[in-house]
Amino acid sequence: MSKRKKNNQINLKDFILEILKNNKSTMNSRQLAWALNMKGGKHLKKITSSLKKLEHEKLIIQSEKYKFQYNNNKFTTGVIDINKAGNGYVSSKFYKDDIFIEKKKPT
Repeated sequence: MSKRKKNNQINLKDFILEILKNNKSTMNSRQLAWALNMKGGKHLKKITSSLKKLEHEKLIIQSEKYKFQYNNNKFTTGVIDINKAGNGYVSSKFYKDDIFIEKKKPT
């Protein structure tokens, strides 16, 4: 796959993810195409491909047949690195930056 096609696919995935994050209800590929102003059969194939990739990455879930929604699960998986002070950083493929976890203070 050429670099340009790969970048377009990444941008499309980001746009789809943003639409699903902001929408509380489920959406199918045609509704997403309408929201992205990408009408036509050739665009539906790209959108469907992006939806499959997002579902494989567990960023979205298929709640009904052909209906998708944002996966707002509060948990993530990754590798944790704990420093000497007791604070931790989680590296996850789902986030650009590491997630900071503060050391629990005794009460």
